[in-house]
Amino acid sequence: MPVRNMWFEYKIESIRVFFERAFNVDDAYISNLNKDYSGDWSEDAEIDHALDMLLMYQDIVVRAGLNELNMLVELELKRLAQPLYDAQPKRRKRDRGVYRELIEEHYGLHFADLPGFQEVDTIRKMINAYKHDDGFSGDMTPIHHGLVHMEARYELDVDQIIGFVDAVREFLLALPGDRQAFPENRFKIHRSEPD
Repeated sequence: MPVRNMWFEYKIESIRVFFERAFNVDDAYISNLNKDYSGDWSEDAEIDHALDMLLMYQDIVVRAGLNELNMLVELELKRLAQPLYDAQPKRRKRDRGVYRELIEEHYGLHFADLPGFQEVDTIRKMINAYKHDDGFSGDMTPIHHGLVHMEARYELDVDQIIGFVDAVREFLLALPGDRQAFPENRFKIHRSEPD
């Protein structure tokens, strides 16, 4: 296995370990949920608080892990598209959409045909929804005879997460070339613009 792919595999595995460890916690909140309660109203408040804290924790863990997966995809796409971008006579903005177009055109492939793409695209949409709109998807469902529309929030499903890790791995390995190494430092030649 090329060293570049080895580092990529370590990165993917570290995200998987992050999820597994984050959801394998045994602390006071878990203990409060597992207690035998007598039915006292104060115990109900304790259970409610523990459940609220665990659900919020779960959301933070899932968003953090999804963000790592999304970042990994974006770094790989940028790395793969960079020489293609630099060769353009008229440069467009640098973003994931431009990188996608350049890669698809140059290599004669379509991302939608690659394994794991649907999940990778779902991760992108979820991350953007949580970053820009508290997780609301933009998908509107008509209710009350179409007079009112309800917008749904993306659900952060713990069981779906490991599948996302596997999908990102599959998608990135389906792209041409080796995956990038993750060095501690990066060197670039500084070119000053003429006056």
